[in-house]
Amino acid sequence: MTITRFGRRVTPDSAQRRRLGLCAALAVVVAFLGGWRQCEPASPPNVVLISIDTLRPDHLGAYGYARPTSPNIDALAARGVVFENAFSPSSWTLPAHATLLSGVSPYRHGAVTSATRIRDDVPLLAETLAARGYHTAAFVNAPFVSQGYGFARGFARFEQRFTEKRAHVAARQRAILEAVAELEPPFFLFVHYMDVHTPYRPPKAFNRFAADRRGGTVLKGVGAGGFLELQRAVRDGKVAISNADRDRLVDLYDGEILAVDAKIGELVRALEREPDTVIVLTSDHGEEFLEHSGVGHAETLYDEVLRVPLIVTGPGIAPGRAKTFASLADVVPTFLDWLGGPVPAGLDGRSLVGALRRSPVPDDDVVLALHTSSHDGRAALRGVRSAGHKLIQDDASGRAELYDVARDPGERTNLLPGAADDRLAQILARLSAPSTVPAPRPNEETVESLKALGYL
Repeated sequence: MTITRFGRRVTPDSAQRRRLGLCAALAVVVAFLGGWRQCEPASPPNVVLISIDTLRPDHLGAYGYARPTSPNIDALAARGVVFENAFSPSSWTLPAHATLLSGVSPYRHGAVTSATRIRDDVPLLAETLAARGYHTAAFVNAPFVSQGYGFARGFARFEQRFTEKRAHVAARQRAILEAVAELEPPFFLFVHYMDVHTPYRPPKAFNRFAADRRGGTVLKGVGAGGFLELQRAVRDGKVAISNADRDRLVDLYDGEILAVDAKIGELVRALEREPDTVIVLTSDHGEEFLEHSGVGHAETLYDEVLRVPLIVTGPGIAPGRAKTFASLADVVPTFLDWLGGPVPAGLDGRSLVGALRRSPVPDDDVVLALHTSSHDGRAALRGVRSAGHKLIQDDASGRAELYDVARDPGERTNLLPGAADDRLAQILARLSAPSTVPAPRPNEETVESLKALGYL
């Protein structure tokens, strides 16, 4: 064996040959170890769950909206899978978020009124991930997603700020971005934004769609009670909202979306330091703008208040769109399945990993249990929805409604009593009143927040 040294051919002696042989053996070992490390299981990805309260998907560019309300959300959607048919099990914050973070329906978690909280025997996603070694943190922006309702379980850091004063809002966003920089992988971060919820008061820089700058609650015949008073007055026929009034409400609502979209952009950019991160962006419910002669949410189970955005991005998730019938109950099993399981038995949702991998996900047997009760107690609705039909029962009035949502997406034609869906009727009959646990009495901060939101 010969080697070349400074242009001269040299024949090594036996000692040199031994040294060369040792070096070659070491090279083989190093190469083997390098390959072995490449075959080691990858570390689990970070998990980020973003909930934008009261966000209708059809007011986002990613879902076909013409107004430029959501450039950052649209950019996020372009990187992942957009679920076009995702729904909430409820039309208000508390039960919807409890399902989002537990994977079970309101009939099982029990957080269905302002006086009830998540049952202690219902595990939450943060608890499951913390047990698997995840660092957990949450930032919530509404009293109905607070520690008092059980949402802090499993989070090592849980910050709740309800005030909407501009300085506090800015400080909260800074805290979120700082947390992203400080959290050690793998981490689970839950961020809840209340910006789009009433009252519609977009910051001046983002109030680009409204012709005037008045708040959305200032309409003829409505006093100082806020948007909830307007909602009740419209429902009772005391106030008629014209098309112009509705359009102004939409203008302000869209301005709020633009404002929170800027925050989403900041958050996503901060997360770019951790490329191995799965991001899910969704909402708890939508908002009505006279689709069924009302405004707001929490009082009906129609799709304008139940349909939500669901966008999933992350390593290994190719961009695309999914028409799969999905719900907030699916988020927990999807996360756990994507992370390699195990997925606990008994969840009401199902894994959507197949849709993320472009595999067919059959919808034939999927039924979503629906529940809502208005804050004044005048509406008490139960319902069930499949990909094709929806059945609603008003337990206060006894009225029942059945809609062919596949052919009648606007839910204009009640098929009852002339038609029936026996399967949905049987499932609905089994949905009795949830077993609940009392929530603590609200503290002063919570009361003030509820007043600001118009709930008190």
